[in-house]
Amino acid sequence: MKTTTSNGTSFAPLAGLTLADARAELANLKRERSILDARILAVVAHIDSLATADRPEYAIPERELMAHAGMSGREAREAVARSLVTESAPQFAEALAKGDTTAAHIDAIGRGLKIAGADREAFLAHIPHLAEAATTLTVGEFNTLVKETAKSVQSDGGLATLERQQRETYLKTWTDHDGMVQVRGQFDPINGAAFSSLLEQQKERMFHSGDRDVPVVVAPGIEPNEHRRAHALLALVNHAPVADGDVRANRAEIVVHIDLATQYCSWVFGQRLRQAGLMGSMGTVGDALDNAVAESFFASLQCELLDRHRWDTRAELARTMFHYVEVFYNPQRRHSTLGYLSPVDYETINAA
Repeated sequence: MKTTTSNGTSFAPLAGLTLADARAELANLKRERSILDARILAVVAHIDSLATADRPEYAIPERELMAHAGMSGREAREAVARSLVTESAPQFAEALAKGDTTAAHIDAIGRGLKIAGADREAFLAHIPHLAEAATTLTVGEFNTLVKETAKSVQSDGGLATLERQQRETYLKTWTDHDGMVQVRGQFDPINGAAFSSLLEQQKERMFHSGDRDVPVVVAPGIEPNEHRRAHALLALVNHAPVADGDVRANRAEIVVHIDLATQYCSWVFGQRLRQAGLMGSMGTVGDALDNAVAESFFASLQCELLDRHRWDTRAELARTMFHYVEVFYNPQRRHSTLGYLSPVDYETINAA
């Protein structure tokens, strides 16, 4: 007996499938998934085109995908990125709609465009050949081909790629629901190699004795070597010298004002503040209005800028945010909290 979905697609019972049948089923599912992915990209492009002079329907594709397609933030961003790639390489949109290629192949083209950098047009000249190859190569094989093709068209020896990678370097930290501080980031090849080398050297000094590893006790699921690397990083941070070669002076010249969340009230957090030469500050219970002005700023930033525009690169977004804060918000935008003065005018008057 076949299983039929709400859209009419039917599947044979898995119990009766041989290995050959299962492989054929996977191939069919791959084709159907590619066709669905192509439809999503077409819808994204259509949403993006709705904001016109005669039809000013403004919407952010990422939000629409998260709200109505059940996607996570990452999945939505990837879908929008693929849509932008297919604008430059429409052959891949056509192949995807026929089920002849996959979304992963389009992701590879996106990475190739980044590698090509300023030689983008030279790379796009190879798209017909790459589109044909994508129908027969696995994702891994196609990734290699795209990378080699992108490198072959670079006229600056990869300098533009390195500059882009340096602009895309970032380090993000956040606290999860369990109170653990999470870290994620990426570094350009030069600084990344130096960082990795320094980290490995510190790990060797701390955890290796001759040809034997110093044993460590770790929780289930944690790789011991990754545990050692984390402690090596903490050691580097805690003992990092300042410019004159001395360890940081423990002078509280900067005040860190925080709320009463559990992780901020802990002894460990307070100890780290003191080690860093910082002074902790907390409001009393019920003083939520202490943060009202800061919350108002971020609400204004979201409503007046971030929700109204899209940017192709992080650099463009950074420049726009700098202009919003330093050219408009601080010197021009009036605030009821400041007696309907701008922040710059308020500081000028009160400093006089």
